[in-house]
Amino acid sequence: MSGSQIIVSTIYQSFTPEFPGLNAIRAKKHTLDDVLQMMGRAGRPQFDNEGKAVVMVQDTKKAFYKRFLYEPFPVESCLPQVLADYLNAEIATGSVASMQSALECITWTFFFRRLMMNPNYYHLEETNADAVNRYLSEVVSGAVNSLIENSCVEQDPEDPLVLLPTSNGRLASFYYLSHKTIGLFTATITATTTIPELLAIVSVSLTVSSCLIRTARKILLILVCFFYNCACLWSNLCVFRSSL
Repeated sequence: MSGSQIIVSTIYQSFTPEFPGLNAIRAKKHTLDDVLQMMGRAGRPQFDNEGKAVVMVQDTKKAFYKRFLYEPFPVESCLPQVLADYLNAEIATGSVASMQSALECITWTFFFRRLMMNPNYYHLEETNADAVNRYLSEVVSGAVNSLIENSCVEQDPEDPLVLLPTSNGRLASFYYLSHKTIGLFTATITATTTIPELLAIVSVSLTVSSCLIRTARKILLILVCFFYNCACLWSNLCVFRSSL
Protein backbone atom coordinates (compact mmCIF):
# COMPACT_ATOMS: atom_id res chain seq x y z
CA MET A 1 0.00 0.00 0.00
CA SER A 2 1.50 3.34 -1.03
CA GLY A 3 1.53 6.51 1.02
CA SER A 4 2.35 7.14 4.67
CA GLN A 5 0.25 5.44 7.31
CA ILE A 6 -0.22 7.07 10.71
CA ILE A 7 -1.96 5.39 13.63
CA VAL A 8 -3.37 7.64 16.37
CA SER A 9 -4.00 5.89 19.68
CA THR A 10 -4.28 6.56 23.38
CA ILE A 11 -1.21 6.35 25.57
CA TYR A 12 -2.23 2.98 27.03
CA GLN A 13 -2.89 1.44 23.62
CA SER A 14 0.54 2.57 22.43
CA PHE A 15 2.19 0.46 25.13
CA THR A 16 0.79 -2.85 23.86
CA PRO A 17 0.23 -2.55 20.09
CA GLU A 18 -0.60 -5.64 18.05
CA PHE A 19 1.15 -4.21 15.00
CA PRO A 20 4.74 -3.26 14.12
CA GLY A 21 5.74 0.37 13.70
CA LEU A 22 8.78 1.98 12.13
CA ASN A 23 8.23 5.40 13.72
CA ALA A 24 6.77 6.34 17.09
CA ILE A 25 5.33 9.86 16.96
CA ARG A 26 4.34 11.81 20.05
CA ALA A 27 2.24 14.99 20.04
CA LYS A 28 0.82 15.20 23.55
CA LYS A 29 2.41 16.02 26.88
CA HIS A 30 3.08 12.91 28.94
CA THR A 31 5.37 12.03 31.80
CA LEU A 32 9.03 11.37 31.08
CA ASP A 33 8.55 7.67 31.80
CA ASP A 34 5.76 7.54 29.22
CA VAL A 35 8.00 9.18 26.64
CA LEU A 36 10.74 6.61 27.15
CA GLN A 37 8.28 3.73 26.95
CA MET A 38 6.72 5.00 23.74
CA MET A 39 10.12 5.63 22.18
CA GLY A 40 11.03 2.05 22.97
CA ARG A 41 8.29 0.94 20.55
CA ALA A 42 10.15 2.38 17.57
CA GLY A 43 11.58 -0.29 15.27
CA ARG A 44 10.80 -3.97 14.86
CA PRO A 45 13.02 -6.46 16.69
CA GLN A 46 14.66 -9.04 14.39
CA PHE A 47 13.56 -7.03 11.32
CA ASP A 48 15.09 -3.55 11.65
CA ASN A 49 18.62 -2.56 12.53
CA GLU A 50 17.47 0.75 13.97
CA GLY A 51 14.32 2.55 15.00
CA LYS A 52 13.31 6.18 14.77
CA ALA A 53 11.20 8.07 17.29
CA VAL A 54 9.94 11.60 16.66
CA VAL A 55 9.08 13.65 19.75
CA MET A 56 6.96 16.67 18.83
CA VAL A 57 6.94 19.43 21.45
CA GLN A 58 6.61 23.19 21.69
CA ASP A 59 9.70 25.23 20.90
CA THR A 60 9.97 26.32 24.53
CA LYS A 61 10.30 22.68 25.64
CA LYS A 62 12.79 21.62 22.98
CA ALA A 63 15.89 22.27 25.10
CA PHE A 64 14.39 20.39 28.06
CA TYR A 65 13.66 17.25 26.05
CA LYS A 66 17.02 17.37 24.31
CA ARG A 67 18.70 17.41 27.69
CA PHE A 68 16.43 14.67 28.96
CA LEU A 69 17.06 12.40 25.98
CA TYR A 70 20.80 12.94 25.56
CA GLU A 71 22.03 13.64 29.09
CA PRO A 72 21.59 11.81 32.41
CA PHE A 73 18.44 13.01 34.15
CA PRO A 74 18.58 13.34 37.95
CA VAL A 75 16.28 11.16 40.01
CA GLU A 76 14.48 13.06 42.74
CA SER A 77 12.78 11.84 45.89
CA CYS A 78 9.02 11.44 46.32
CA LEU A 79 9.29 11.13 50.09
CA PRO A 80 7.79 14.57 50.87
CA GLN A 81 4.49 13.45 49.31
CA VAL A 82 4.27 10.38 51.56
CA LEU A 83 6.31 11.54 54.54
CA ALA A 84 3.42 11.15 56.98
CA ASP A 85 2.91 7.48 56.06
CA TYR A 86 6.67 6.88 56.22
CA LEU A 87 6.93 8.37 59.70
CA ASN A 88 3.83 6.48 60.81
CA ALA A 89 5.50 3.18 59.90
CA GLU A 90 8.67 4.16 61.76
CA ILE A 91 6.71 5.26 64.83
CA ALA A 92 4.59 2.09 64.80
CA THR A 93 7.72 -0.09 64.83
CA GLY A 94 9.40 1.99 67.53
CA SER A 95 12.23 3.24 65.32
CA VAL A 96 11.04 6.82 65.82
CA ALA A 97 9.86 7.88 69.27
CA SER A 98 10.18 11.67 69.27
CA MET A 99 10.34 14.72 67.05
CA GLN A 100 14.12 14.73 67.34
CA SER A 101 14.43 11.11 66.24
CA ALA A 102 12.07 11.86 63.34
CA LEU A 103 14.40 14.63 62.18
CA GLU A 104 17.40 12.34 62.52
CA CYS A 105 15.59 9.64 60.54
CA ILE A 106 15.01 12.06 57.67
CA THR A 107 18.73 12.85 57.43
CA TRP A 108 19.44 9.21 56.51
CA THR A 109 17.07 9.20 53.53
CA PHE A 110 17.60 9.77 49.82
CA PHE A 111 15.34 12.80 50.15
CA PHE A 112 17.88 14.56 52.38
CA ARG A 113 20.70 13.82 49.93
CA ARG A 114 18.75 15.27 47.02
CA LEU A 115 17.61 18.21 49.15
CA MET A 116 21.22 19.30 49.53
CA MET A 117 22.07 18.64 45.87
CA ASN A 118 18.96 20.23 44.32
CA PRO A 119 17.35 22.53 46.90
CA ASN A 120 15.26 24.48 44.38
CA TYR A 121 13.33 21.35 43.42
CA TYR A 122 12.13 21.02 47.03
CA HIS A 123 11.49 24.78 47.46
CA LEU A 124 14.44 25.28 49.80
CA GLU A 125 15.69 28.84 49.34
CA GLU A 126 18.93 28.64 51.32
CA THR A 127 21.29 25.75 52.07
CA ASN A 128 22.91 26.95 55.28
CA ALA A 129 22.52 24.82 58.40
CA ASP A 130 19.87 27.02 60.03
CA ALA A 131 17.72 27.16 56.90
CA VAL A 132 17.92 23.39 56.36
CA ASN A 133 17.04 22.66 60.00
CA ARG A 134 14.12 25.07 59.86
CA TYR A 135 12.88 23.53 56.60
CA LEU A 136 13.10 19.96 57.92
CA SER A 137 11.39 20.94 61.17
CA GLU A 138 8.46 22.42 59.25
CA VAL A 139 8.18 19.36 57.00
CA VAL A 140 8.30 16.90 59.89
CA SER A 141 5.91 18.96 62.03
CA GLY A 142 3.39 19.05 59.20
CA ALA A 143 3.58 15.29 58.73
CA VAL A 144 3.27 14.59 62.47
CA ASN A 145 0.32 16.97 62.82
CA SER A 146 -1.43 15.15 59.99
CA LEU A 147 -0.86 11.84 61.79
CA ILE A 148 -2.26 13.27 65.01
CA GLU A 149 -5.34 14.65 63.23
CA ASN A 150 -6.04 11.20 61.78
CA SER A 151 -5.58 9.42 65.15
CA CYS A 152 -2.47 7.52 64.06
CA VAL A 153 -0.05 9.12 66.54
CA GLU A 154 -0.38 10.59 70.02
CA GLN A 155 1.78 13.04 71.92
CA ASP A 156 2.94 12.14 75.40
CA PRO A 157 0.93 14.29 77.87
CA GLU A 158 4.05 14.89 79.96
CA ASP A 159 6.34 15.61 77.00
CA PRO A 160 4.66 16.75 73.74
CA LEU A 161 7.86 16.03 71.80
CA VAL A 162 7.50 12.30 72.52
CA LEU A 163 5.45 10.46 69.88
CA LEU A 164 3.39 7.38 70.72
CA PRO A 165 1.78 5.03 68.19
CA THR A 166 -1.95 4.26 68.34
CA SER A 167 -3.92 1.22 67.28
CA ASN A 168 -4.98 3.04 64.13
CA GLY A 169 -1.39 3.88 63.31
CA ARG A 170 -0.30 0.27 63.74
CA LEU A 171 -3.17 -0.94 61.54
CA ALA A 172 -2.31 1.56 58.81
CA SER A 173 1.33 0.51 58.91
CA PHE A 174 0.58 -3.22 58.94
CA TYR A 175 -1.93 -3.13 56.08
CA TYR A 176 -0.12 -0.43 54.06
CA LEU A 177 -3.02 2.02 54.34
CA SER A 178 -2.75 5.77 54.07
CA HIS A 179 -3.07 7.57 57.38
CA LYS A 180 -5.87 9.63 55.82
CA THR A 181 -7.73 6.44 54.94
CA ILE A 182 -7.61 5.11 58.49
CA GLY A 183 -8.61 8.56 59.76
CA LEU A 184 -11.62 8.59 57.44
CA PHE A 185 -12.70 5.16 58.63
CA THR A 186 -12.40 6.20 62.27
CA ALA A 187 -14.42 9.37 61.78
CA THR A 188 -17.24 7.94 59.65
CA ILE A 189 -17.74 4.24 60.39
CA THR A 190 -19.98 3.41 63.34
CA ALA A 191 -21.75 0.32 64.66
CA THR A 192 -24.89 1.26 62.71
CA THR A 193 -23.19 1.88 59.35
CA THR A 194 -24.90 -0.10 56.59
CA ILE A 195 -23.17 -2.04 53.82
CA PRO A 196 -23.99 0.56 51.11
CA GLU A 197 -22.60 3.26 53.40
CA LEU A 198 -19.48 1.18 54.00
CA LEU A 199 -18.95 0.75 50.27
CA ALA A 200 -19.39 4.49 49.74
CA ILE A 201 -16.86 5.30 52.48
CA VAL A 202 -14.32 2.81 51.16
CA SER A 203 -14.71 4.07 47.60
CA VAL A 204 -13.83 7.66 48.55
CA SER A 205 -10.83 6.72 50.70
CA LEU A 206 -7.42 7.85 49.50
CA THR A 207 -6.06 4.31 49.33
CA VAL A 208 -8.84 3.07 47.02
CA SER A 209 -9.18 6.22 44.92
CA SER A 210 -5.50 6.03 43.96
CA CYS A 211 -5.89 2.49 42.57
CA LEU A 212 -6.52 1.88 38.89
CA ILE A 213 -9.51 -0.30 38.07
CA ARG A 214 -9.24 -3.01 35.46
CA THR A 215 -11.67 -2.81 32.58
CA ALA A 216 -13.22 -6.20 33.39
CA ARG A 217 -14.15 -5.01 36.88
CA LYS A 218 -16.36 -2.18 35.64
CA ILE A 219 -19.21 -4.65 35.17
CA LEU A 220 -18.91 -5.84 38.77
CA LEU A 221 -19.00 -2.27 40.05
CA ILE A 222 -22.08 -1.50 37.98
CA LEU A 223 -23.81 -4.61 39.34
CA VAL A 224 -23.01 -3.53 42.90
CA CYS A 225 -24.55 -0.11 42.25
CA PHE A 226 -27.68 -1.72 40.78
CA PHE A 227 -27.96 -4.13 43.70
CA TYR A 228 -27.77 -1.48 46.42
CA ASN A 229 -29.29 1.37 44.36
CA CYS A 230 -27.06 3.88 46.16
CA ALA A 231 -26.54 7.37 44.72
CA CYS A 232 -23.15 7.71 46.45
CA LEU A 233 -21.89 4.55 44.78
CA TRP A 234 -23.05 5.76 41.39
CA SER A 235 -21.26 9.10 41.77
CA ASN A 236 -18.06 7.42 42.93
CA LEU A 237 -18.23 4.98 40.03
CA CYS A 238 -18.47 7.91 37.60
CA VAL A 239 -15.34 9.39 39.17
CA PHE A 240 -13.53 6.06 38.77
CA ARG A 241 -14.58 5.73 35.12
CA SER A 242 -13.46 9.28 34.32
CA SER A 243 -10.02 8.56 35.79
CA LEU A 244 -9.41 5.55 33.53
